[in-house]
Amino acid sequence: MFSGYKADIYLANPTNKGIEMELDDRKAPYYRMDVKVTNPWFEWKKQVNEKTGLQISVNYSSILMGSTSKISSSNQQSTAGGIFDAIFNWNLVNRKKGKNKGSIMFWVNARHKYYGDIVPQNLNFETGSATLPILMFNDFSIRTLEFYYQQSLFNERAAIVVGKVDMADWFTYNGLLHPLKHFSDLAFSVNPTVNWSNVGLGIIAGGWLNKKETIGLVVGLNDVAGDNLSNDKFLDWGTYGWSNGKFLKMIELNYSPESDQYYFQRISATYWHSDEIILSEDSWYASPSSSGFSIQGTWFIKNKYMPVFTLGMSDGDGANTLSTLNVSLMHGWNFTSHDLLGVGLNYTESTITGESQFLSEVFYRYTLSKAVSISPIVKAVINPALDQNKDFLGYYGIRSRISF
Repeated sequence: MFSGYKADIYLANPTNKGIEMELDDRKAPYYRMDVKVTNPWFEWKKQVNEKTGLQISVNYSSILMGSTSKISSSNQQSTAGGIFDAIFNWNLVNRKKGKNKGSIMFWVNARHKYYGDIVPQNLNFETGSATLPILMFNDFSIRTLEFYYQQSLFNERAAIVVGKVDMADWFTYNGLLHPLKHFSDLAFSVNPTVNWSNVGLGIIAGGWLNKKETIGLVVGLNDVAGDNLSNDKFLDWGTYGWSNGKFLKMIELNYSPESDQYYFQRISATYWHSDEIILSEDSWYASPSSSGFSIQGTWFIKNKYMPVFTLGMSDGDGANTLSTLNVSLMHGWNFTSHDLLGVGLNYTESTITGESQFLSEVFYRYTLSKAVSISPIVKAVINPALDQNKDFLGYYGIRSRISF
């Protein structure tokens, strides 16, 4: 490892900032470009981590994505945007002891579009696909997206997290879900059958149920609405539900052959329920109550092959639920120097039109150096559910990521 980063707990998936920093810090057998000018930065991070327990990561990601057609002449056919984020994970409790650590996670984020009226995340509404073609690329002011305290318990057999959290970092996990590193489409990265709330005040707890640490249970709830991203607050805790008793609640049971393989080899089942939101002075949107369940499986083989299966079903009533049924098959091939080829197939049933569509995505993450990667992306949509006048819709894009 470059800076010696290691996640404090292993309840979450690779979009969790602590685990993301650990995975970004891992060395490959070699890199195409050995950019030695950045070595002092990584050495400084290592010294800070060893002396104070503070881990730091600064990243910038960008996307340019277009489609082969659009719904009408007034719609936008291509879009582009960027994401800046700074992540701080500060181990304050039991740092030297090394067990039952407690730390504060603080994630500052800014997102912006480069041109046009449509952010990349919403290109589907202009072009016809039933799912979001690229996640996370939005447009809002610099703000604190996550701010929570996490504490390991019982000799690291369990943990609890309290604060402003993103439930998608902890539930319905598969090993190829990071939209800045893996599959970009919502159909593959985060289950579109879930009525996801925005990041908000919540509690998540979980741990291993047996001595071998192979069977785990995670439960959580957070504000049913979450952070109102349209305001300019640097820190919006997202507390509407707490004053009204309205939450997104999730419970997940999972199996992994070894605890240290938690996000590489696992099978899980998740049930969720979101309460009704009534439009009022202290809520910023309305949604009926909704519920559903999902099954996920990821199995990393010989450090090279990663087959993934996901299935999600819901009543489709939630305002943020895009599908009533979503089935995905994915496979990733790891190569030397952190390169990754991903191929995915998806079937989804839209809550907007009631129509179904088939989707395929192929990407190749080309790693230039320990800090820079570029990923060409190609997608094919058969019978796009939001544009029933077409039988085929294609997407093409290029994604880049710089991580320090």
